[in-house]
Amino acid sequence: MAKAFRNLAVATALLSLGGAMIATPAAAREKKEEAAKGPKLTESVRKQLVIAQDKIKASDWPGALEALRAAEPLAATPDDKYYIANLKIATGQGSKDQAVIKEGLEGALASGQANPEQQITFAHALGDLAFNAKDYAGATRYYQQVLQANPNDAAIAENLARLAFDNRALPPAQRMAALAQAIAVAERAGKKPEQFFYQGRLQIALDSKQTAEVNSVGGALVHAYPTPKNWESAIYGFRSNLRMDEQADLDTYRLQRLTGSLTGEGQYLDYAQTAQLRGLPGESRAVLAEGVAKKIVDPSKPSYAEISRAVPPAKVAADRASLPASEKQAASSPNGKLASATGDGYLAHADYAKAAPLYRLALTKGGVDTARVNMRLGIALGMSGDKAGSEAAFKAVSGEPRASLAKYWLEWLAQKG
Repeated sequence: MAKAFRNLAVATALLSLGGAMIATPAAAREKKEEAAKGPKLTESVRKQLVIAQDKIKASDWPGALEALRAAEPLAATPDDKYYIANLKIATGQGSKDQAVIKEGLEGALASGQANPEQQITFAHALGDLAFNAKDYAGATRYYQQVLQANPNDAAIAENLARLAFDNRALPPAQRMAALAQAIAVAERAGKKPEQFFYQGRLQIALDSKQTAEVNSVGGALVHAYPTPKNWESAIYGFRSNLRMDEQADLDTYRLQRLTGSLTGEGQYLDYAQTAQLRGLPGESRAVLAEGVAKKIVDPSKPSYAEISRAVPPAKVAADRASLPASEKQAASSPNGKLASATGDGYLAHADYAKAAPLYRLALTKGGVDTARVNMRLGIALGMSGDKAGSEAAFKAVSGEPRASLAKYWLEWLAQKG
Protein backbone atom coordinates (compact mmCIF):
# COMPACT_ATOMS: atom_id res chain seq x y z
CA MET A 1 0.00 0.00 0.00
CA ALA A 2 1.19 3.48 -0.80
CA LYS A 3 2.46 5.45 2.15
CA ALA A 4 3.27 8.79 0.54
CA PHE A 5 3.03 11.61 3.06
CA ARG A 6 1.37 14.82 2.04
CA ASN A 7 4.05 17.24 3.20
CA LEU A 8 2.86 20.81 3.69
CA ALA A 9 5.42 23.51 3.06
CA VAL A 10 6.30 25.84 5.93
CA ALA A 11 4.24 28.99 5.59
CA THR A 12 6.02 32.11 4.46
CA ALA A 13 5.33 35.70 5.41
CA LEU A 14 3.62 34.60 8.59
CA LEU A 15 3.23 38.15 9.84
CA SER A 16 3.53 41.55 8.26
CA LEU A 17 6.93 42.93 9.17
CA GLY A 18 6.47 46.45 7.85
CA GLY A 19 8.25 49.46 9.32
CA ALA A 20 5.20 50.46 11.30
CA MET A 21 5.32 47.30 13.41
CA ILE A 22 8.06 48.51 15.71
CA ALA A 23 8.11 52.27 15.86
CA THR A 24 11.16 54.37 16.74
CA PRO A 25 10.86 56.60 19.83
CA ALA A 26 10.56 59.68 17.60
CA ALA A 27 7.74 58.17 15.60
CA ALA A 28 6.03 57.07 18.78
CA ARG A 29 6.09 60.64 20.16
CA GLU A 30 4.53 61.95 16.98
CA LYS A 31 1.74 59.38 17.21
CA LYS A 32 1.10 59.07 20.91
CA GLU A 33 -2.42 57.75 20.50
CA GLU A 34 -1.38 54.99 18.12
CA ALA A 35 1.63 54.11 20.25
CA ALA A 36 -0.55 53.76 23.32
CA LYS A 37 -2.53 51.08 21.50
CA GLY A 38 0.59 49.33 20.22
CA PRO A 39 2.70 46.58 21.77
CA LYS A 40 3.94 46.99 25.32
CA LEU A 41 7.67 46.77 24.74
CA THR A 42 10.51 47.34 27.15
CA GLU A 43 12.51 50.30 25.80
CA SER A 44 15.78 48.38 25.68
CA VAL A 45 14.06 45.58 23.76
CA ARG A 46 12.44 48.06 21.40
CA LYS A 47 15.85 49.47 20.46
CA GLN A 48 17.19 46.03 19.59
CA LEU A 49 14.07 45.19 17.60
CA VAL A 50 14.42 48.36 15.56
CA ILE A 51 18.01 47.39 14.79
CA ALA A 52 16.92 43.84 13.89
CA GLN A 53 14.15 45.13 11.65
CA ASP A 54 16.56 47.40 9.78
CA LYS A 55 18.94 44.48 9.32
CA ILE A 56 16.10 42.35 7.95
CA LYS A 57 15.24 45.06 5.42
CA ALA A 58 18.88 45.03 4.33
CA SER A 59 18.90 41.21 4.18
CA ASP A 60 21.63 41.21 6.81
CA TRP A 61 20.51 38.00 8.48
CA PRO A 62 23.49 37.52 10.81
CA GLY A 63 23.15 41.14 11.95
CA ALA A 64 19.42 40.70 12.56
CA LEU A 65 19.95 37.54 14.59
CA GLU A 66 22.69 39.24 16.64
CA ALA A 67 20.31 42.05 17.58
CA LEU A 68 17.59 39.58 18.51
CA ARG A 69 20.00 37.59 20.68
CA ALA A 70 20.87 40.81 22.45
CA ALA A 71 17.17 41.50 23.04
CA GLU A 72 16.36 38.09 24.51
CA PRO A 73 17.82 38.58 28.04
CA LEU A 74 16.16 42.01 28.20
CA ALA A 75 12.64 40.71 27.48
CA ALA A 76 10.27 41.47 30.36
CA THR A 77 6.78 41.50 28.82
CA PRO A 78 4.81 39.01 26.70
CA ASP A 79 4.97 41.52 23.85
CA ASP A 80 8.77 41.64 24.14
CA LYS A 81 8.89 37.86 23.69
CA TYR A 82 6.30 37.80 20.94
CA TYR A 83 8.00 40.41 18.75
CA ILE A 84 11.43 38.93 19.25
CA ALA A 85 9.99 35.62 18.12
CA ASN A 86 8.18 37.30 15.22
CA LEU A 87 11.40 38.78 13.86
CA LYS A 88 13.20 35.48 14.39
CA ILE A 89 10.70 33.86 12.06
CA ALA A 90 11.44 36.48 9.41
CA THR A 91 15.19 36.13 9.95
CA GLY A 92 15.04 32.33 9.70
CA GLN A 93 12.96 32.53 6.54
CA GLY A 94 15.33 35.01 4.97
CA SER A 95 18.41 32.96 5.83
CA LYS A 96 16.65 29.65 5.18
CA ASP A 97 17.63 28.51 8.65
CA GLN A 98 14.93 26.12 9.85
CA ALA A 99 16.32 26.01 13.38
CA VAL A 100 15.81 29.76 13.73
CA ILE A 101 12.33 29.52 12.19
CA LYS A 102 11.45 26.79 14.68
CA GLU A 103 12.80 28.85 17.56
CA GLY A 104 10.73 31.81 16.47
CA LEU A 105 7.54 29.82 16.01
CA GLU A 106 7.89 28.19 19.40
CA GLY A 107 8.60 31.54 21.02
CA ALA A 108 5.59 33.16 19.38
CA LEU A 109 3.30 30.43 20.69
CA ALA A 110 4.88 30.44 24.15
CA SER A 111 4.44 34.20 24.46
CA GLY A 112 0.67 33.82 24.61
CA GLN A 113 0.26 36.86 22.35
CA ALA A 114 -0.54 35.10 19.08
CA ASN A 115 -4.19 35.38 18.07
CA PRO A 116 -6.15 32.16 17.35
CA GLU A 117 -5.51 32.28 13.61
CA GLN A 118 -1.78 32.80 14.17
CA GLN A 119 -1.70 29.95 16.67
CA ILE A 120 -3.03 27.58 14.01
CA THR A 121 -0.57 28.90 11.43
CA PHE A 122 2.38 28.56 13.81
CA ALA A 123 1.39 25.07 14.96
CA HIS A 124 0.92 24.00 11.35
CA ALA A 125 4.37 25.28 10.39
CA LEU A 126 5.94 23.61 13.43
CA GLY A 127 4.30 20.34 12.44
CA ASP A 128 5.81 20.61 8.97
CA LEU A 129 9.25 21.41 10.40
CA ALA A 130 9.03 18.46 12.80
CA PHE A 131 8.05 16.13 9.98
CA ASN A 132 10.90 17.33 7.78
CA ALA A 133 13.25 16.68 10.69
CA LYS A 134 11.76 13.17 11.09
CA ASP A 135 10.40 14.12 14.49
CA TYR A 136 7.12 12.31 13.90
CA ALA A 137 5.96 12.52 17.50
CA GLY A 138 6.41 16.29 17.38
CA ALA A 139 4.67 16.52 14.01
CA THR A 140 1.75 14.52 15.38
CA ARG A 141 1.50 16.75 18.45
CA TYR A 142 1.39 19.98 16.44
CA TYR A 143 -0.95 18.63 13.76
CA GLN A 144 -3.36 17.49 16.45
CA GLN A 145 -3.41 21.06 17.77
CA VAL A 146 -4.28 22.31 14.30
CA LEU A 147 -7.03 19.73 13.82
CA GLN A 148 -8.48 20.47 17.24
CA ALA A 149 -8.76 24.12 16.26
CA ASN A 150 -10.02 23.33 12.77
CA PRO A 151 -11.78 19.93 12.72
CA ASN A 152 -12.48 20.20 8.98
CA ASP A 153 -8.85 20.51 7.87
CA ALA A 154 -8.72 17.46 5.63
CA ALA A 155 -5.02 17.81 4.76
CA ILE A 156 -4.01 17.81 8.42
CA ALA A 157 -6.25 14.83 9.20
CA GLU A 158 -4.64 12.98 6.30
CA ASN A 159 -1.15 13.78 7.58
CA LEU A 160 -2.06 12.54 11.04
CA ALA A 161 -3.44 9.35 9.52
CA ARG A 162 -0.27 8.69 7.54
CA LEU A 163 1.87 9.31 10.61
CA ALA A 164 -0.29 6.94 12.65
CA PHE A 165 -0.22 4.27 9.94
CA ASP A 166 3.58 4.30 9.89
CA ASN A 167 3.90 4.32 13.68
CA ARG A 168 3.68 0.63 14.60
CA ALA A 169 4.39 1.49 18.23
CA LEU A 170 0.85 2.87 18.52
CA PRO A 171 -2.00 0.52 19.47
CA PRO A 172 -3.71 -0.82 16.32
CA ALA A 173 -7.04 0.66 17.39
CA GLN A 174 -5.46 4.12 17.62
CA ARG A 175 -3.86 3.77 14.20
CA MET A 176 -7.17 2.69 12.68
CA ALA A 177 -8.99 5.53 14.42
CA ALA A 178 -6.63 8.07 12.81
CA LEU A 179 -7.37 6.61 9.37
CA ALA A 180 -11.10 6.63 10.08
CA GLN A 181 -10.81 10.26 11.16
CA ALA A 182 -9.14 11.18 7.86
CA ILE A 183 -12.02 9.55 5.99
CA ALA A 184 -14.64 11.35 8.09
CA VAL A 185 -12.96 14.77 7.77
CA ALA A 186 -12.60 14.38 4.00
CA GLU A 187 -16.28 13.48 3.70
CA ARG A 188 -17.30 16.50 5.78
CA ALA A 189 -15.22 18.65 3.47
CA GLY A 190 -17.05 17.24 0.45
CA LYS A 191 -14.00 15.29 -0.75
CA LYS A 192 -13.71 11.63 -1.63
CA PRO A 193 -11.29 10.12 0.90
CA GLU A 194 -8.14 8.66 -0.57
CA GLN A 195 -8.04 4.93 -1.25
CA PHE A 196 -4.98 4.61 1.00
CA PHE A 197 -7.00 5.25 4.15
CA TYR A 198 -9.41 2.38 3.45
CA GLN A 199 -6.61 0.05 2.44
CA GLY A 200 -4.60 1.04 5.50
CA ARG A 201 -7.44 0.20 7.87
CA LEU A 202 -7.78 -3.27 6.35
CA GLN A 203 -4.04 -3.88 6.50
CA ILE A 204 -3.85 -2.88 10.17
CA ALA A 205 -6.87 -5.03 11.04
CA LEU A 206 -5.31 -8.04 9.30
CA ASP A 207 -1.81 -7.51 10.72
CA SER A 208 -3.13 -7.15 14.26
CA LYS A 209 -5.72 -9.93 13.89
CA GLN A 210 -8.62 -7.64 14.76
CA THR A 211 -11.17 -10.13 13.53
CA ALA A 212 -14.13 -8.00 14.58
CA GLU A 213 -12.96 -5.20 12.29
CA VAL A 214 -11.73 -7.08 9.21
CA ASN A 215 -15.05 -7.48 7.41
CA SER A 216 -16.38 -4.02 8.22
CA VAL A 217 -13.27 -2.25 6.95
CA GLY A 218 -13.02 -4.64 4.00
CA GLY A 219 -16.61 -3.84 3.09
CA ALA A 220 -15.91 -0.10 3.37
CA LEU A 221 -12.91 -0.50 1.05
CA VAL A 222 -14.83 -2.18 -1.77
CA HIS A 223 -17.75 0.19 -1.28
CA ALA A 224 -15.53 3.24 -1.81
CA TYR A 225 -13.09 1.74 -4.32
CA PRO A 226 -14.53 -1.42 -5.93
CA THR A 227 -11.46 -2.37 -7.94
CA PRO A 228 -10.56 -6.04 -8.56
CA LYS A 229 -7.44 -5.59 -6.44
CA ASN A 230 -9.43 -4.21 -3.52
CA TRP A 231 -12.01 -6.97 -3.84
CA GLU A 232 -9.16 -9.46 -3.72
CA SER A 233 -7.80 -7.83 -0.54
CA ALA A 234 -11.21 -7.70 1.13
CA ILE A 235 -12.05 -11.30 0.29
CA TYR A 236 -8.61 -12.42 1.41
CA GLY A 237 -9.39 -10.76 4.74
CA PHE A 238 -12.77 -12.49 4.86
CA ARG A 239 -11.23 -15.89 4.15
CA SER A 240 -8.52 -15.45 6.77
CA ASN A 241 -11.00 -14.19 9.33
CA LEU A 242 -13.63 -16.95 9.25
CA ARG A 243 -13.52 -20.70 8.85
CA MET A 244 -15.54 -22.01 5.91
CA ASP A 245 -16.79 -25.31 4.58
CA GLU A 246 -16.52 -26.15 0.90
CA GLN A 247 -19.98 -24.82 0.12
CA ALA A 248 -19.23 -21.39 1.57
CA ASP A 249 -15.84 -21.51 -0.12
CA LEU A 250 -17.55 -22.12 -3.44
CA ASP A 251 -19.82 -19.11 -3.04
CA THR A 252 -16.80 -17.00 -2.11
CA TYR A 253 -15.02 -18.06 -5.30
CA ARG A 254 -18.16 -17.17 -7.25
CA LEU A 255 -18.04 -13.67 -5.83
CA GLN A 256 -14.37 -13.36 -6.72
CA ARG A 257 -15.09 -14.47 -10.25
CA LEU A 258 -17.84 -11.87 -10.68
CA THR A 259 -15.72 -9.06 -9.22
CA GLY A 260 -12.66 -9.94 -11.32
CA SER A 261 -10.64 -10.72 -8.22
CA LEU A 262 -9.59 -14.26 -9.10
CA THR A 263 -5.98 -13.48 -9.87
CA GLY A 264 -3.80 -16.53 -9.38
CA GLU A 265 -3.58 -19.91 -11.06
CA GLY A 266 -3.97 -21.59 -7.69
CA GLN A 267 -7.29 -19.84 -7.07
CA TYR A 268 -8.68 -20.85 -10.46
CA LEU A 269 -7.62 -24.46 -10.02
CA ASP A 270 -8.93 -24.67 -6.48
CA TYR A 271 -12.25 -23.13 -7.55
CA ALA A 272 -12.53 -25.58 -10.44
CA GLN A 273 -11.69 -28.55 -8.25
CA THR A 274 -14.10 -27.43 -5.52
CA ALA A 275 -16.93 -27.22 -8.07
CA GLN A 276 -15.96 -30.60 -9.54
CA LEU A 277 -15.96 -32.29 -6.14
CA ARG A 278 -19.37 -30.77 -5.35
CA GLY A 279 -20.79 -32.42 -8.50
CA LEU A 280 -20.85 -29.28 -10.66
CA PRO A 281 -18.90 -30.23 -13.80
CA GLY A 282 -20.28 -27.39 -15.90
CA GLU A 283 -19.04 -24.71 -13.55
CA SER A 284 -15.72 -26.47 -13.06
CA ARG A 285 -15.01 -26.64 -16.78
CA ALA A 286 -16.17 -23.05 -17.33
CA VAL A 287 -13.77 -21.81 -14.66
CA LEU A 288 -10.87 -23.74 -16.18
CA ALA A 289 -11.66 -22.31 -19.62
CA GLU A 290 -11.80 -18.79 -18.24
CA GLY A 291 -8.45 -19.18 -16.49
CA VAL A 292 -6.82 -20.44 -19.68
CA ALA A 293 -8.39 -17.67 -21.79
CA LYS A 294 -6.99 -15.05 -19.38
CA LYS A 295 -3.58 -16.75 -19.54
CA ILE A 296 -3.66 -17.28 -15.79
CA VAL A 297 -3.99 -21.06 -15.94
CA ASP A 298 -1.38 -23.08 -17.84
CA PRO A 299 -3.17 -25.97 -19.62
CA SER A 300 0.10 -27.88 -19.98
CA LYS A 301 0.42 -28.45 -16.23
CA PRO A 302 -0.58 -31.77 -14.65
CA SER A 303 -2.82 -30.01 -12.13
CA TYR A 304 -4.93 -28.61 -14.96
CA ALA A 305 -5.04 -31.91 -16.80
CA GLU A 306 -6.21 -33.79 -13.71
CA ILE A 307 -9.22 -31.53 -13.16
CA SER A 308 -10.00 -31.30 -16.86
CA ARG A 309 -10.12 -35.10 -17.18
CA ALA A 310 -12.64 -35.21 -14.33
CA VAL A 311 -15.03 -32.84 -16.15
CA PRO A 312 -14.93 -33.77 -19.86
CA PRO A 313 -17.39 -32.05 -22.21
CA ALA A 314 -19.52 -35.19 -22.36
CA LYS A 315 -19.97 -35.19 -18.59
CA VAL A 316 -20.90 -31.52 -18.64
CA ALA A 317 -23.53 -32.17 -21.33
CA ALA A 318 -24.95 -35.17 -19.49
CA ASP A 319 -25.20 -33.21 -16.26
CA ARG A 320 -27.09 -30.41 -17.99
CA ALA A 321 -29.42 -32.89 -19.68
CA SER A 322 -30.29 -34.53 -16.35
CA LEU A 323 -31.62 -31.39 -14.73
CA PRO A 324 -35.18 -31.24 -16.17
CA ALA A 325 -35.95 -34.70 -14.78
CA SER A 326 -34.56 -33.73 -11.37
CA GLU A 327 -36.64 -30.57 -11.51
CA LYS A 328 -39.85 -32.58 -11.94
CA GLN A 329 -38.92 -35.00 -9.19
CA ALA A 330 -38.09 -32.12 -6.83
CA ALA A 331 -41.66 -30.86 -7.04
CA SER A 332 -42.98 -34.06 -5.46
CA SER A 333 -40.16 -34.67 -2.99
CA PRO A 334 -41.08 -34.54 0.72
CA ASN A 335 -38.40 -31.93 1.49
CA GLY A 336 -36.40 -29.32 -0.33
CA LYS A 337 -33.08 -31.15 -0.66
CA LEU A 338 -33.54 -32.23 -4.28
CA ALA A 339 -34.90 -28.81 -5.24
CA SER A 340 -31.83 -27.20 -3.69
CA ALA A 341 -29.44 -29.61 -5.43
CA THR A 342 -31.18 -29.10 -8.77
CA GLY A 343 -31.04 -25.35 -8.28
CA ASP A 344 -27.30 -25.74 -7.69
CA GLY A 345 -27.04 -27.62 -10.98
CA TYR A 346 -28.81 -24.89 -12.94
CA LEU A 347 -26.78 -22.19 -11.17
CA ALA A 348 -23.55 -23.96 -12.13
CA HIS A 349 -24.65 -23.97 -15.76
CA ALA A 350 -25.50 -20.24 -15.49
CA ASP A 351 -29.22 -20.90 -16.03
CA TYR A 352 -30.30 -18.46 -13.34
CA ALA A 353 -33.94 -18.24 -14.40
CA LYS A 354 -34.30 -21.98 -13.73
CA ALA A 355 -32.28 -21.96 -10.53
CA ALA A 356 -34.21 -19.28 -8.65
CA PRO A 357 -37.65 -21.02 -8.54
CA LEU A 358 -36.01 -24.23 -7.36
CA TYR A 359 -34.30 -22.44 -4.50
CA ARG A 360 -37.62 -20.88 -3.53
CA LEU A 361 -39.22 -24.32 -3.65
CA ALA A 362 -36.48 -25.71 -1.44
CA LEU A 363 -37.10 -23.00 1.15
CA THR A 364 -40.83 -23.72 1.09
CA LYS A 365 -40.39 -27.46 1.55
CA GLY A 366 -37.73 -27.11 4.21
CA GLY A 367 -35.17 -29.63 5.39
CA VAL A 368 -32.33 -27.61 3.85
CA ASP A 369 -29.56 -25.26 4.95
CA THR A 370 -31.59 -22.06 4.64
CA ALA A 371 -28.56 -19.79 4.83
CA ARG A 372 -26.92 -21.56 1.90
CA VAL A 373 -30.12 -21.68 -0.15
CA ASN A 374 -30.89 -18.00 0.48
CA MET A 375 -27.34 -17.12 -0.53
CA ARG A 376 -27.69 -18.94 -3.83
CA LEU A 377 -31.16 -17.61 -4.40
CA GLY A 378 -29.66 -14.14 -4.03
CA ILE A 379 -26.96 -14.99 -6.58
CA ALA A 380 -29.46 -16.40 -9.07
CA LEU A 381 -31.81 -13.45 -8.75
CA GLY A 382 -28.98 -10.94 -8.90
CA MET A 383 -27.64 -12.50 -12.09
CA SER A 384 -31.19 -12.58 -13.50
CA GLY A 385 -31.66 -8.86 -12.91
CA ASP A 386 -34.11 -9.09 -9.99
CA LYS A 387 -32.24 -6.69 -7.74
CA ALA A 388 -34.96 -6.31 -5.11
CA GLY A 389 -35.47 -10.06 -4.81
CA SER A 390 -31.75 -10.65 -4.66
CA GLU A 391 -31.31 -8.08 -1.93
CA ALA A 392 -34.07 -9.65 0.15
CA ALA A 393 -32.51 -13.10 -0.22
CA PHE A 394 -29.04 -11.94 0.79
CA LYS A 395 -30.47 -10.09 3.79
CA ALA A 396 -32.20 -13.29 4.90
CA VAL A 397 -28.86 -15.09 5.25
CA SER A 398 -27.90 -15.66 8.88
CA GLY A 399 -25.07 -17.35 10.76
CA GLU A 400 -21.37 -17.11 10.12
CA PRO A 401 -19.53 -17.20 7.85
CA ARG A 402 -22.41 -16.76 5.43
CA ALA A 403 -23.88 -13.65 7.04
CA SER A 404 -20.60 -11.78 6.52
CA LEU A 405 -20.24 -13.18 3.01
CA ALA A 406 -23.79 -12.05 2.20
CA LYS A 407 -22.80 -8.47 3.03
CA TYR A 408 -20.11 -8.64 0.39
CA TRP A 409 -22.62 -10.05 -2.07
CA LEU A 410 -24.92 -7.13 -1.23
CA GLU A 411 -22.08 -4.76 -2.06
CA TRP A 412 -21.59 -6.55 -5.39
CA LEU A 413 -25.32 -6.24 -6.04
CA ALA A 414 -25.30 -2.50 -5.31
CA GLN A 415 -22.43 -2.00 -7.73
CA LYS A 416 -23.96 -4.19 -10.42
CA GLY A 417 -26.35 -1.40 -11.39
